[in-house]
Amino acid sequence: LLLYRKLECALHDAEIMLTVSLLLNGVKYPKEELEKIWKEVLLYQFHDIIPGSSIKRVYDESCARYKILHGEVISLFAGACGTLSESGGCEAVFNPSPFGFRGFVDTPEGARYAEAPALGFGEFKDFRGESAAATGSTLENELLKVTFTPEGGIASVLGKDDGFEYLRGEGNVIKSYQDTLNAWEVPADYAVNPCERAKLVKREYGVCGGVAEMRLEFAVGESKILQTVRLAPGSRRIDFRTTADWRETHKMLRAAFPLTARNDEARCNIQYGDIRRPTHVRDSFAKAKKEICAHKWIDISDEMHGAALLNDCKYGYRVWDCVLDIDLLRSSMYPGVDADKGTHVFTYSFYPHKDNYVNQLTAEGYFLNTPPVPCGKVRSELCGVPLFDCGAKNVAIDWVKPSEDGSGVIVRAYEFAGDAAEAEIKPAPFFNLGAPVLCDLTENELTPAGNKIKFGGYEINTVKFPFKRK
Repeated sequence: LLLYRKLECALHDAEIMLTVSLLLNGVKYPKEELEKIWKEVLLYQFHDIIPGSSIKRVYDESCARYKILHGEVISLFAGACGTLSESGGCEAVFNPSPFGFRGFVDTPEGARYAEAPALGFGEFKDFRGESAAATGSTLENELLKVTFTPEGGIASVLGKDDGFEYLRGEGNVIKSYQDTLNAWEVPADYAVNPCERAKLVKREYGVCGGVAEMRLEFAVGESKILQTVRLAPGSRRIDFRTTADWRETHKMLRAAFPLTARNDEARCNIQYGDIRRPTHVRDSFAKAKKEICAHKWIDISDEMHGAALLNDCKYGYRVWDCVLDIDLLRSSMYPGVDADKGTHVFTYSFYPHKDNYVNQLTAEGYFLNTPPVPCGKVRSELCGVPLFDCGAKNVAIDWVKPSEDGSGVIVRAYEFAGDAAEAEIKPAPFFNLGAPVLCDLTENELTPAGNKIKFGGYEINTVKFPFKRK
């Protein structure tokens, strides 16, 4: 699933960069090459591959191909980015998300602070704020204080602005559960059966580039789990960067966070919006939802506070009794043999918040899955300018690509909070594109878009910006 998610996100970034290269430099868009990659990606979206219920041979072959395809897409991105380079330009970072970014970016030299507009190039800057701090039992910045237990779990996540405690019990408790069913089922009673808690073997801490880190090593069964817990200055997102050497059979690895916030429903992110699912078992429909799915995040909030779990490749959760419980790994033996055995690298994040959380959660989901990318020196006029702008707080531009008929650029945007909105979607002036036209999802032109485009709750709009005739 990590390979699939990374490839999907890489295609998103590459299509944007290749479109920019086409518009600014006239570099031919590799439509045939991308179409071939996309068709193979869609083939691997067959219903047994994504949920993990194929035979072993399918995963051996598809994972090998995922790696090759990912490399091809990264090469396309790098080549397009190279056409925008300029020796005297700014040392840039490209933000492919539809939200403005201010934070720390991973580079070969370590974490560096950068600021970048939505869907645009920004610059690395000297960080002038106060570094996050780490001790043997805490990580802390100006917003949060995170306290660890002697066993490596989290005893407390305290909001420093109002003293609110986001956990009502120990968080990030990593446990291995018995899981003797096949790949299509999760044991309904696993949570009340005997389990094994991952044992803390080693703990180190430090501050790297202003980012506080707690480095933990766990052992469970025959497996090892290395986890770096990170808290950056100015951020409410606590990242759990995890490497697992998974060697178990008929086991399931999970991490749980019991929340102080209470609500009868959890809000679950899906591709273009979210859906509500029950946190109680008061009726047969709720009881049937012992395991639920979400894409980039899942959240439980009351009117004042709440918390979410974000991820970069996981989809299974349990939310009963307002506990955010994420399914990290399984090791079923049917229909695939030795499922999930091997080395896995993934990140999940705990995000405590107060009001207006859906906008920020959506942004953080993008930042985790499509983080800003260092891209060397690019033309100075590109830095600090959104390549495609959107004027509504609850509308996001998700995709940019040339139209299939070659007559313009397609921008796909959606409303993500469930509310009506009006948005002025416009390309940067130096692209010299024509007036926007509303299209259907298959890019058939419908009507001129005008200055403001209306969105209903969770509505997707497809807009074409025609090329101007020379």
